[in-house]
Amino acid sequence: MNLMKNNLLDKAIKKMDFGKIIHTALSVPNTCALAVGPKSCIRIFYFQGRKKNLNDRLYMLPVSEIQLVSSTHLDEFKEAVEEIFIRENPENLIVLIMCPDIILGSNFENLVKSLEEKYRKNIKLFKRGPLVDNMMCSSERMMNIVNELSQKNI
Repeated sequence: MNLMKNNLLDKAIKKMDFGKIIHTALSVPNTCALAVGPKSCIRIFYFQGRKKNLNDRLYMLPVSEIQLVSSTHLDEFKEAVEEIFIRENPENLIVLIMCPDIILGSNFENLVKSLEEKYRKNIKLFKRGPLVDNMMCSSERMMNIVNELSQKNI
């Protein structure tokens, strides 16, 4: 029984390849990524991005518990996106949303829509974690986003 549990755990850890997610996201030219969430959730993207020297296009928006519950982080999110567009002027932005926002039902979709219209840029949301209502694994979902952005940039 323990052997079975260990094998299942090993498979689960291999499936959760966060390095592949951020590497895939930043493989698209003229693309930046913004990770939004508690420090403990977004730190993995920093370390994985650093391994491949991708942190120059990876931005982090650490969010406290109070900001999450009060939704004040959504205003900071909007400011962060605007700052990235002014500083970097990328064609694409991939926003990595963590579990707490999924649980709370934070409405990034409307903000993203208004920011896309305002800046005429491509912004894609990538919701990460076990609570994402999708049967596709995270690396496949990121690959779909990258493919969609690649098609738009042709």
